[in-house]
Amino acid sequence: MGKFIVIEGIDRSGKSTLARNIAIDLQNRGKSVILTHEPTSYFDSGLDILSKLKREDYMILLAMFIRDRIEHNKYILKSMTEDDFVICDRYSLSSLAYQGVFLKEHFKDQDQFYRWIENVLSISHIEPDLTIFIDFNGKSFRQGNGEKRELEIFEENEYLKDVYNIYTEAIKRGIFFNQGRIIGGNGSKEEMLNEAIKEILQIFHIQ
Repeated sequence: MGKFIVIEGIDRSGKSTLARNIAIDLQNRGKSVILTHEPTSYFDSGLDILSKLKREDYMILLAMFIRDRIEHNKYILKSMTEDDFVICDRYSLSSLAYQGVFLKEHFKDQDQFYRWIENVLSISHIEPDLTIFIDFNGKSFRQGNGEKRELEIFEENEYLKDVYNIYTEAIKRGIFFNQGRIIGGNGSKEEMLNEAIKEILQIFHIQ
């Protein structure tokens, strides 16, 4: 049975690049790897509905993501029987964090919210063999006129800051992070890959 690895992190954290680079590294080590992501192309079939949704239609959006994941799980499970690794860019933690920004304000306290959303998302959750969270503090470097300029992403996007805070709180509570590792997200893509691969080689006993 193949191993299921999930890469999580906020937008601009480099998670998609990391997922691709991990896949390439493992393939170079002779492993068969499937690289997938969420939302899937199946989710695109609901874009007509999505375009009509309003901000307050958060429950419909959450249901669409769960529906997409249920279909995606069929592909993941099939791939795990045929390949050494399935690497997924975003999974249950992503839904919790991104939809949670709008959902949490409707609960009387944090404990109630996190219990509820964990229960709801559990119906479409396959437990990963490893979840890697990129702990990106919102700072990146944008190239311009040959000079590097530090950009504070959280100052530009309060929504991403809220998403990050929910991610980290869920991880502290151990929600969808039973087999989890946190890696730094402010280094180069090579540094991030090296840190992730080190964890993967150790956990799965790869020479």
